[in-house]
Amino acid sequence: MISTKTQNIIAFLFCCFLVLLIVVCTSHNSFFWDTVQLGSKHAEYYYYTHFTSLLLPTDMDSGHIPTFGIYIALLWEIFGRTLEVSHFGMLPFALGIVFQTFQVCRKFVPEQFVGLASILVLADPSLLSQMTLVSPDVCLLFFFLLGLNSVLENKKQWIMIAVFCLFLTSMRGMMVSLCLLSLDIFSHIDFKTTSRKIAQQLFTRSLLYLPAVVLFLSYNSFHYIEKGWIGFHEDSPWAKSFERVDHFKDFLFNIALYAWRILDFGRFGAWLIALPLLMLTQKQLFKPSLFDFYFSLRYFV
Repeated sequence: MISTKTQNIIAFLFCCFLVLLIVVCTSHNSFFWDTVQLGSKHAEYYYYTHFTSLLLPTDMDSGHIPTFGIYIALLWEIFGRTLEVSHFGMLPFALGIVFQTFQVCRKFVPEQFVGLASILVLADPSLLSQMTLVSPDVCLLFFFLLGLNSVLENKKQWIMIAVFCLFLTSMRGMMVSLCLLSLDIFSHIDFKTTSRKIAQQLFTRSLLYLPAVVLFLSYNSFHYIEKGWIGFHEDSPWAKSFERVDHFKDFLFNIALYAWRILDFGRFGAWLIALPLLMLTQKQLFKPSLFDFYFSLRYFV
């Protein structure tokens, strides 16, 4: 009889082998979609200019901190400018996602089902498709899972590192950091105490996120002084993506488009299973403590 620990180790090694196989089999694939810019063009600029300038030319500047392009360019500088080098540069982050996923599952799933649960999570089609790309989103997901585990385990130094790296990765990483901050506040702030003590706790906790905020302000201040814009500019090819939706029909169109994406990536089955489970377990999920947190936060604000 194989022990539970051995089963989980076998499942973990299987997932690592599967990720390695995916990267190897797709290592000849070209850059695709926005990774053409975020991976190829950015990296080529730094590679051919020998890292003489931090800021990118306006026609390829996406507003992100260009750490990912610098990372790929450094790999090219050391190992050669090839697609294989670019794809294998994603492997440490992809394997890190496997490890962090197992760590998350251990916190919410009985030990005997950790291996199976982790395999099901890692079998997500959009996640597997991302691992076939040279994409900053692979790095983003790794740092998010690292931050999630660090918050749940209250590892303060690793929270600081994970959030800082999320800010380095992209603006999406900055947005995801807000999710970690919300979970951190909910998990480690006692809202049943006095307002003064709550403020002290929030201030102490906010210091973990201060390096990332300093990074954001420093880079974007420098970027604005040199370029005159932050995030995007009117002549950029992606400016339309930032336009405000003024008509209700356009809002409905975006909702329908989102639903299509869910179907396209196989999310429909997951929602069909999740919604009945939510209805069956709502009493356990929505405990009074959650509402105490909400009303305490309203009182404090």
